[in-house]
This record gives sequence, C-alpha cells and structure tokens, in this order.
Amino acid sequence: MRNGQIDSFEDLRVFWSLRTKIRTALRDSIVFVLSLGRSIDNSSNWIRFPFYHHVFRDERRGFERQLDYLMNNGDFLSLDRAVELLERNEPINGRFFCITFDDGLRSCYDHALPILAERKIPAAFFIVTENIADTSMGEIRICKRLHPGLPYSYEYLTWSECAEMLKAGMTIGSHTCSHAKLNDLNANEVRRQFTESKKAIEEKLEIECKHFACPWGVAGTYFDNRDVDIAKEVGYRSFLTTQRGENQRGCSPFALKRDHMYANWSNYQLKYFLSR
Repeated sequence: MRNGQIDSFEDLRVFWSLRTKIRTALRDSIVFVLSLGRSIDNSSNWIRFPFYHHVFRDERRGFERQLDYLMNNGDFLSLDRAVELLERNEPINGRFFCITFDDGLRSCYDHALPILAERKIPAAFFIVTENIADTSMGEIRICKRLHPGLPYSYEYLTWSECAEMLKAGMTIGSHTCSHAKLNDLNANEVRRQFTESKKAIEEKLEIECKHFACPWGVAGTYFDNRDVDIAKEVGYRSFLTTQRGENQRGCSPFALKRDHMYANWSNYQLKYFLSR
C-alpha cells in the first residue's frame, strides 16, 4: 500500500482485516456499555430462539460458553415443545431457549452437534434442500460467498449427516429449496418452494417436516399474510422469522421471533441481545 492506495490482493486482505477489527472493537465497546445494568433476570415467562448460521472450529469454545450462560439463565426446549406450548396457549412459566441453525452448513454438524449432544440440548437445523449433498451419488455441495475482494466457501451438509442429527435428538426443518427471498416470488413459486423442500426432507429422512424458517426473515423480505397462509396450507406448524424478541403466551407459532447470534460473542453481548 503506497500513499493510501491499495496495490495488491495482500494489501486488500490486510486492509479488510484491519477494517473488520476496528469495526468489531467499536461495536463491542458500544454493546458493552449498553449491556451495563441489563439482566436476563429482569424478565420471564417467555421463549427465545437464539439462532446461528455456523460454528467454526475456532468458535467451539465460545459456543460451549454461550450454552453454559444460557443454561444458567433458563431452560432449553425442543422446537416441537416450544410450538406445542404456543399452540395450546399454555402458561410459559420461566425462561426458555430454543436453539436453531439456518442454511445447513456442515460446520454445524462438525462443531455444534457434538457439543449439543454431549449436553443433551435439543436444536433445530433448517436446511436448503437443493444444497444438501447425496453421498451415495458422490456429491459435495459448496456454499460460495464473496466479501469485496475476499472469496471464501463453506461445505453444506449431506443427507446422511442430517440423518445422524436426527438420531442425536435434533430437528430438521425447511429453509426453502433454494434460499429464495419470498417477496421476489409469486404465490405459486412460494408454494413450490414450501412443498418441494418439505417433500424432499420427508422422503430423504423418513420424517414429517413440520417447521419452516424464512430466509432473511425480516419485515419486507416476505409477505405476512400470503406466505404464512401458504405455509399453513402446505402443512407446516410453524413459521420462524429473524425478527428479534421474546415469544410470550399468545404469540403465534407462525410469527416466531428469533435472535441472531455468533458463536464467538462474549457473555455481555448475549446479555444485551437477550434482555430488555
């Protein structure tokens, strides 16, 4: 780098790394200050859905610490049980966490599953069915994403790994066939995404696919009434969003709020995002 100009890929990598570290440090400092005086103990009678996309090898220790922190502040529920409580409008006496993962990346199998299974913590994994590899056909599916100038890739789950997750007490749900943004689709296309992904999971894993997590999942990326109605028609029992917050008695299983997390976040970051 000369005179403030980026001359090479290595300069770009260094610049991006430095920029990311500065932004992360600034954000963490702000969140730390905001977390002071906050406590999960200040509220109760809710279910919260922490959700992740990945747990990499160097995030395992952080993920373990986070689960311990959550365990000290509430109890864990399976997705089936959480939905059942809300369907029946039963009292939610206490604080409950339901762990979920989106996209179906293999790092969740490699690094999150052993930790969850050891602690007997149920979790739900929402998969993009067109990306799940069939090892009997010798397939490997790679997820390619691109930061400006910095390519990286992740490997997706296989159907056999999904089956192992089920045996470990986990839940597998749909995240569409192709990670489609629902508000870009017409009603027939949405119905196809819901129906075909559900069918693929049920045929490959020999289970009933009951739950759906909306890609992106924030307001404006799906149509509330249309897409929820189609999910019900297709036979799902839940529709999970990515809008943060508590789910209390009376909340609909078809508008579940979830809290996006990173496995390397510190406890004060969890305290800030999971408290009022």
